Amino acid sequence: MTRSRATLLALTLAAAAGQAAAADLPEPRGWRRAGETETYDRKSVWQAINGAAELFVAYGFVSLRTQGYRAGKVQVTVQLYEQITPLGAFGVFQREGGAKAPPPGSCLGLKGRHYIKVLAVRGDLDASRCRGLLEALKRTLPGKTELPPELRLLPSHGQVPGSLGYARKSYLGTRRLQNCLYASYSRKGARPYTLFAVLPAPQQGAQDVWNGLAAHWKPVLRGGLEVIATKIPYTGSVALVRRGDAVLGAAGVGDLQATVTLLRGLTRPE
Repeated sequence: MTRSRATLLALTLAAAAGQAAAADLPEPRGWRRAGETETYDRKSVWQAINGAAELFVAYGFVSLRTQGYRAGKVQVTVQLYEQITPLGAFGVFQREGGAKAPPPGSCLGLKGRHYIKVLAVRGDLDASRCRGLLEALKRTLPGKTELPPELRLLPSHGQVPGSLGYARKSYLGTRRLQNCLYASYSRKGARPYTLFAVLPAPQQGAQDVWNGLAAHWKPVLRGGLEVIATKIPYTGSVALVRRGDAVLGAAGVGDLQATVTLLRGLTRPE
């Protein structure tokens, strides 16, 4: 091998080693890495999480990094998922438990486009220690700690805690409703209902969403308010209105008149 080729090979190996090191997850205080960081892409993620990969791919999966850690007699595995958008990360976080109390020996976190899972492999991992490791890892990640701004499309008043979610496909069991934010709302003396916002796909706007649904749903005009509505099995009357640059819907309110009355309140200036 010539000297120039040897030099080129050495530089290539050094660059590869540098990339591998950059991909390693950090070693938070009090914890030691157990093994190397393993990285998976869309083609190989099935090897890591098998049937569960379908959920992550549906919400815009980019990569998965896994790393074992030890602290005394406790050993854990960390799974760090990167999704294509913060909303996609929120979607899988919510589908896997979100803010609900996780099973013992585990905890879940969210930051920007990343969703993090800490899972005990050996020993007793108490909730406080699990959260400490999770927060230490979150501090090393890019992005904001706030929830995705799209979630503010739904009103916070009356929202049932923990009910906020994001359905990538077939919301309410119909293929017409894609990319939907949703939440449950409580009413005094009445059953809870659902509000949702239909988000446009890339290169689309709210008008495109409205036109696509209006081609299949029934138009209704009530007191000057333009509404499109349908009935969905096991759900009942569902109606949609335009509110600025958003398409908002309501379900589980009651009959169409009650649904339209509720939506009318959402369209008034705040």
